[in-house]
Amino acid sequence: MKKTFVCIGISIILLFLSSCSSINSEPPTVEKMKESFSEHEEDFQAIADYLIMTCADLPDFKSATIKDGKITQYRLDPDGVQLNKTETSVADSPIADNCKRLKQAGCKDIGMCISGKETQNAVCFTMWSRDIKQAECGIAYSVNGTDPPVVQFQTELSPIAKDRWYYFLADYEEWRNTKPTFNPK
Repeated sequence: MKKTFVCIGISIILLFLSSCSSINSEPPTVEKMKESFSEHEEDFQAIADYLIMTCADLPDFKSATIKDGKITQYRLDPDGVQLNKTETSVADSPIADNCKRLKQAGCKDIGMCISGKETQNAVCFTMWSRDIKQAECGIAYSVNGTDPPVVQFQTELSPIAKDRWYYFLADYEEWRNTKPTFNPK
C-alpha cells in the first residue's frame, strides 16, 4: 500500500515537472522558423492556397481552422456572429499529405481569418504555444499580398525568406500590457 502511494506521488511530481518545462520554454527564433519554412515551403503554400480558394466564394468575414483532423470553415457577419459552419475531414481533402507532414514537423494548429473591412488577412501556422501564459509562435501568410498579416494578440512580426510569409509571435499578456488604453477625453 505504501509503495502505491509513493509511486502515485512520484508520478504526480514528474507530471508537474514536465508541464513546468513547457511553461518556461521559449518560442522558436525567427531563424528557426525560416529553417522550418524552407524545409516545408510547398506544404505551407499548398495549405494556404487551399484555404483561400475554398473560402473565396463566401461573402463577408471568413474564418477556417485545421485541427484534430478536421477542416472547419465559418462565415460570420460583420459583427462577428456566426452565420454558418461547415466541417470536412482533412483525409478527404487534397491537402491531407501536406497537413500530415506539417504536423510531423511540429505544427499544432492552422487558422485563417479574412475580412473585407478589417485588416485581418492571415493564414497562420502555429508551431509553438505556451498555454499558461497564452502565447504562440509560428508562420503567417498575407492573404492579400499587400498588407502584412495580422494575428490576434500579435507582438512581433518579421518577414522570412519569401514574399507574403512572416514569422509571428502572439503573446496575450505582453499585448494586453502594451496596447493603448481607451481615453474618452
